[in-house]
Amino acid sequence: MTGARRRLGGIVAAGALIGGTGLAVAVPTVVTAPVAAAHSVLLSIDPQDGGEVAGSPEQVVLTFNEEINPNFVTVAVTSAGDPTNRVAGEPTAAGDTVTAQIEDLGPGEYTIGYRVTSADGHVVSGSSAFSVAGAATGTDAAGESGA
Repeated sequence: MTGARRRLGGIVAAGALIGGTGLAVAVPTVVTAPVAAAHSVLLSIDPQDGGEVAGSPEQVVLTFNEEINPNFVTVAVTSAGDPTNRVAGEPTAAGDTVTAQIEDLGPGEYTIGYRVTSADGHVVSGSSAFSVAGAATGTDAAGESGA
């Protein structure tokens, strides 16, 4: 009987080791999956993407889901006809909010481009478009007819 018990004990021990190894391999997959999805994302932008504002906004405000590193923030506001950056001064980051003061914008379409680094070191970039009302077909920026 003693020999049989040893063999049975060995089989149980081997099964526990194999089962434990299988569990150890599966656990990191479950534990590491949520970490990969934890990147910073843009929650909102003002002026709103695709929106139209009545007059020139004074600033662009971007809000993220986590803190932004204030040392690595870039924001540009440009128009299709003129790639000049209309941001006045350096954009600032305070917590999860980035603010950029902008120059007076005439009527037309504008693109906001941004590139920031979240507090955990991940780079987040993207763009958004908005328009300033007042652009009429056949008129120039002064509102005079081109005909």
